[in-house]
Amino acid sequence: FRGVKVAIIDTGVNYNLDFISEKISRKDPSTLLGYDFEDNDMLPFDIDTGRSIFFPMHHGTAVSSIILREAPMSELVVYRFPRSNMCRFEKLIDHIAGNKIKIVNLSMGSSNKGDWICFLKAASKNRDILFFVSAGNDGKNIDKSKVFPASFELENILVISSSDISGDLAHGSNFGQETVDFLIPGEQIPVIDHRGVKTKASGSSFAV
Repeated sequence: FRGVKVAIIDTGVNYNLDFISEKISRKDPSTLLGYDFEDNDMLPFDIDTGRSIFFPMHHGTAVSSIILREAPMSELVVYRFPRSNMCRFEKLIDHIAGNKIKIVNLSMGSSNKGDWICFLKAASKNRDILFFVSAGNDGKNIDKSKVFPASFELENILVISSSDISGDLAHGSNFGQETVDFLIPGEQIPVIDHRGVKTKASGSSFAV
C-alpha cells in the first residue's frame, strides 16, 4: 500500500492489528518507517506508562482508527512521543522532514511550556510541515490559560477542539477565539482501541 503519508505522534499504535498493519508505512516488509522516540527503537507500540506501569495508557491506536476511516488513502507513519526527554522532539521532527511528510497528527499537549520548547524550535524550522494539534479537555479558555503546543503562535499549526453533534463546544473541551481554529465533532466517536475492540471515545484528541 502506498498512500498519502500522515505522521501520527502519540503513544504508538498496535501494529499487530490487521487494519493498522495494512496501512502502516514501512521501509521494507519487515521494518516500519516510523520510530519509537521513547524507547529508541523501531517498534512504536501503543503504550504509555508515564502515569502508572500498572495502569498504562493507550491512545494512539484509537486516534489512528479515525484517521484511517475518515481518510482511507492515508499511510500512517507512527511515532511514539518521547515522554522522558521531550527535547527528542527535535530529532523526531527532523525524522518527519527527512521522510518528506507534510501532515502531522499531534493529539496531545500540556500546560508546561518548558516541555515543548524543543518542539517549538523544530516546528519553526520546518514551516512546510502542518501540525494538527488538540486544544485540550480542561474546559478553559486557552487564550488566557495557555496549553502547549496549541498556544504557540506558529503559522503551521491548526488547533482543533471538540464539538457536540449540534456543533456547539463540547462539555469540558478547551476554547479560545484567538487560539482555536476549528470545532470538529469529537464526542462519542466510533474507534477501534489497542485491543482491536470497537468502542467510542470523546475529546479534542478524537476531533483532531
